[in-house]
Amino acid sequence: MRAFVAVPKANAAPSPSRGDASAAPQPDRTDVVLELAQTIGLPLILQTDESGGFNGLAGDRVVLDDWLREAARTHHVGLSEPFDDLHLARARTRDAERTLGVALRRRHARFGTGTTPEETEQPGAILRFEDVDLVTWLLASRSTDAVAAKARQQLGHLLDREDLAATAAAYLTCNLDVRATAQAMFLHPNSVRYRLRRVEELLGAPITSAVVVANLYLALHDQLAEPHQGGRDQDDGPGPPA
Repeated sequence: MRAFVAVPKANAAPSPSRGDASAAPQPDRTDVVLELAQTIGLPLILQTDESGGFNGLAGDRVVLDDWLREAARTHHVGLSEPFDDLHLARARTRDAERTLGVALRRRHARFGTGTTPEETEQPGAILRFEDVDLVTWLLASRSTDAVAAKARQQLGHLLDREDLAATAAAYLTCNLDVRATAQAMFLHPNSVRYRLRRVEELLGAPITSAVVVANLYLALHDQLAEPHQGGRDQDDGPGPPA
């Protein structure tokens, strides 16, 4: 079985407008997911909360994917790793909560705050414990604000330079490959090299140092999976050779 925790999407189950007699009433999501579980033969224990979310235990079967797709129509869902000892249910529920936190953090990094048309059209996030890497898992144990405060205390002089921070993030995303970074950012490789030298000057250490890479990876973690773009700034140094 797996423990799961689900919270409603921001746009989930809108209520019909007053006076709109043609608007169909929204089905209760708990009834929908419970009925589907019964239909497809998925063992399920579920309880709801006042926010419209729900949590519980589900059998780790192939049909779980079908159930999750239905749940994701209106909810974001985090799941624990599989387990077979009910004594572990409480601990695995905490794992599911943390996994859900990672999913929501990634969602925020992709779509920002609020509800955008692009986000509204997307199903809710679904994330399993085993699909979260170690660094992300460790970051999820700290509040976003606490991580941001520590990153700014240590690397604020770099983070204040959006062009350099974006270049460092793209460089990490591209596996420390200057040419791939240049292609991703629509810059000439010489411009990328110049920016990276500026980063090293601010940090006082080579950007390829293991400690520097680790600290930058943690500080810029939410940016690493995003596309990086940007043209030349005034301090990008010499452009492509004639």
